[in-house]
Amino acid sequence: IEGGIINLHGRWLSFGGVCLMDSSGRKGFGSSAMFELPGSVVKELLSGVELGDVMDKIQNGHNTKQKHGAVGFFTKGRIDRKKLYESGIISALIPFLNTELFDGRP
Repeated sequence: IEGGIINLHGRWLSFGGVCLMDSSGRKGFGSSAMFELPGSVVKELLSGVELGDVMDKIQNGHNTKQKHGAVGFFTKGRIDRKKLYESGIISALIPFLNTELFDGRP
């Protein structure tokens, strides 16, 4: 699981990319839901600062990404980092659950 940002129609969105690999090397890919980031955060990210560090600074905290994450902060606790990534993990399982539709390979 790796976090990232993408610019869509002039707005910056954060998401989690997921790659699952089994013992034979077969892979499945998915992503979490995306959520919009404020310009002040994006500015720091584009200068090379990691999102977790930006969020620690905003919240005057330490290692907040391992707790509720940026999404937890921006949604006021309505969803946390763990819940956000859940859909990405499940969607990465799709090729493993439907090998007959993926030419026998995830």
